[in-house]
Amino acid sequence: MYGKHFESMYTGSMYGQTPIIFAVWGYVIANENRKTGTVELNPAVLSAVFGGEPLDKIVGAIEFLCAPDPNSRTKSEGGRRLIRGGQFLYKVVNSTKYGLMRNEDNRLTYQRNWDRENRPSGHKREKTALVGQKEPQPDKSDSSPTQSDKSDTVRPTETETETETDKGAGAPRPNDLQFERFWEVWPKHVKKSDAKKVWRKLRPSEELTNIIIAAVVEQKAMPEWTKERGQYIPAAGVWLRGERWEDEITPQAPKKLSIEEKDIEGERLKELNPDKLTQDERDLLYAYNGRQLYYADGGTPDTLRATRNADD
Repeated sequence: MYGKHFESMYTGSMYGQTPIIFAVWGYVIANENRKTGTVELNPAVLSAVFGGEPLDKIVGAIEFLCAPDPNSRTKSEGGRRLIRGGQFLYKVVNSTKYGLMRNEDNRLTYQRNWDRENRPSGHKREKTALVGQKEPQPDKSDSSPTQSDKSDTVRPTETETETETDKGAGAPRPNDLQFERFWEVWPKHVKKSDAKKVWRKLRPSEELTNIIIAAVVEQKAMPEWTKERGQYIPAAGVWLRGERWEDEITPQAPKKLSIEEKDIEGERLKELNPDKLTQDERDLLYAYNGRQLYYADGGTPDTLRATRNADD
């Protein structure tokens, strides 16, 4: 397995941390399951991978990545990078974000390679200018996937673009590549041709593309989109025509945890540094410790629920 390391990894809030923390985080990026957004971190395995690094340092690095980070650029989950989901299983908090960064990097690499193989070199252009000849215009079917050097290329009309791409001829247009990024995160894959037609007409910039994709990621988690197996998710073309990426999302009320779920969260919190917990986490841990004393005296979650219902 392999993974891309980004500059922000070394200039963000992890700046100044120990090498083993960066080593473990690099292992996470390389070994993350892209479909589930999870990774397995067994300290014994990592110790062998890193040439016999002491287990306590590896465990400490994992705890650091699971701990809240108020200085993190990403504020979700309190700035945590990992969330423990099992004995060795961890959820990668920014899995979607890293996926978009990888896709964008791959797209730029593809465009650079296409330009190198298909565009006339600077030497050829200079030679043409010296002999007083007009530089030959490239074929419409040979137009670059980038939008640079507009004076050298004939920009096809929207109809020409659609016909060429639908037939599979020539290189993909920039907007087609951006559309595929959008389509990858769109939750309901129906009426793709209509959505692509709207996208070509919209011709979003790179910045707007990222805004649209971020809005899709946020909105597809809304109850309106997740209930009844996504029955009420709008068609992508309808969503794009309505510029629905500008919709304001009403914050959802925090989910009320059951006693069992609170106990699971308490088990996780008790392994962390108390000084790095938020006030809400401290309150949850305090209640968890109280329930452990109750359980030690023979109580159970069911009897605790019954007592609370009686008090109500």
